[in-house]
Parts: sequence; structure tokens; C-alpha cells
Amino acid sequence: MVNHFLAWLVMGFQSLAYATLSGALLVVGVALLLWWRGFAWLPLIGWSFTAAAVVVVIVLLVACMLVPTQPTARQLGEGVRVAHLNVLFYSNFAFAEKLAFVQQSGADVVSLVEVPEKLGELMIEQSGYPYHFQTSAPSTGRNLPMLTLSRWPLKVAHQWSPRAMAFTVQHPQTPFTFIQLHPQSPYTPNAFAKRNVELAALTSPTFPAPVVAVGDLNTTPWDNALHPLRQNLTFRGPWLPTFPSFMPLAPIDLVLSSPHWPTQNIQRVHVPGTDHLAIVANFPTPPKQP
Repeated sequence: MVNHFLAWLVMGFQSLAYATLSGALLVVGVALLLWWRGFAWLPLIGWSFTAAAVVVVIVLLVACMLVPTQPTARQLGEGVRVAHLNVLFYSNFAFAEKLAFVQQSGADVVSLVEVPEKLGELMIEQSGYPYHFQTSAPSTGRNLPMLTLSRWPLKVAHQWSPRAMAFTVQHPQTPFTFIQLHPQSPYTPNAFAKRNVELAALTSPTFPAPVVAVGDLNTTPWDNALHPLRQNLTFRGPWLPTFPSFMPLAPIDLVLSSPHWPTQNIQRVHVPGTDHLAIVANFPTPPKQP
């Protein structure tokens, strides 16, 4: 109960950007306080150097959290690369920039959520992916569909709702399951409860092939509501913050996969016109089911 209440406090308001900004300012404030106390109140040189070292470590950690990268080049056929992006940011659509990200990502499978109709049409027509699936618009919350793009044939394996889809991707060597998720944003207590119901439904079914799941989960990896996903899948890079894009401190765009199919690396990419960072994850060739 307490954990869910705290999760609602952290994740349940539309002003999450301001909360994460406050968190960043708190970290900077602690660093400045340590610096000041180290030099003003602790005259011993050893303490001064200790305080300075702590400040440097904090600054480096924050820098690593805030600075996104660009996808590394790869040859098609080298393992599997998946990309995910929440594309919408109010009225700032930046369609050309988002199309460019998809085209340049080098991803084999791409997950896009909160996709406006015109952007979805643009992606399907010009992204260069021969296979796609677009969900219907959800009936609650932000009424925008999800779109999956793929280099390989894909078919629907299971649909929990328009916010949760599972596909069988026909990889040339080993088919795998690709799960795309975007549960309800918990902007009110009622929406928070609906989001938890959606996440609880993910306990079944199980899939025989290797599985990768991506999405804007609208919560953090330590939320108990994600327990159904953790039963069969492992979080990859769970501490990489993706929201808000101007100062990312909340890890809500997440990657999970089967325990025997770990990522090789995960990168975050800044894409203009959205308040989320994109995620690009590289996997080895899908293994056979152990």
C-alpha cells in the first residue's frame, strides 16, 4: 500500500517533468553543500579533498545520466537491434526528425507509441520497413495508437489491449517474440489503478521463443506493479533515465528480455519534438529456447 502510494506520488502527475527537475536540482544542491562544508567548515586538507572528490563523482554520475548518445553503426544481419520511442510531445510533432531517427537507427524492429495519424502514415510509407502493424486507438487516456515496424515478417501472437501487443518476428535463424507496451499514464488516481490492472494482465501467456519487450511503461523498474513482467523477463539497463528529454532522470522507457538473451548494449538517443529519449538496444542472434 505504502509503495503504491509513493509510486503514485512520483509517477502519478502530469508535472513529472518538474519533479525530475527538482530531483536534479537536489543532487546539485547536495554537491554544492559538500563542497562548501568541505572548504569552509572542515579546515583539514584531507576532508577538503574528500568533499571535492565526492562532488566530482556526483557531477560525473549526473553527466552520464543526462547525456544521450547516437546509435553506433552496424551491418545488417549482426544480431538484432530494436528501437523504441514515444514520439508525441503535445503539439510539437517534428515529423521529419522522427522519421530520420527511425531511418538512421539501424534497428531491425522499431516500437513507436503515441503515434499521430499523419506520422503513422509517414512512417509506413517512407521509413523503409516492409512489415508493420498499427494498433487501434485506446479508448482511455491519450487516444493514440502504437506502431511496430520490422525488417522481417511479423504476426500478432497475442493482444492484451491496444496498449499491449505481442508479435512473432520471423528472424531468419530463430523466430522471437517482440512485445510492445504502453500502459495507461497514471495522471489521476483512477488512471493509476487502470494502469496497474493493465500491467497485472501481463502475467500470461508465456511464449516459447526468446522474448524482448520494450515500451514506455509509465512507471519505474522498482514499482511492484511490474512484478508480472519480472516473473519471466529481465530488465536490461533499468537505471537509464529517459524522461523528460531535457533533463532525463526517470527511467520509464524500458527494455526487458528473456534471461538467456541479454543485451550487448543499450543507447539513449535524443530526438527533436518529443519529451522522451529514444532507446536503441542491441542483442546477439536470438538463441534457441533452452
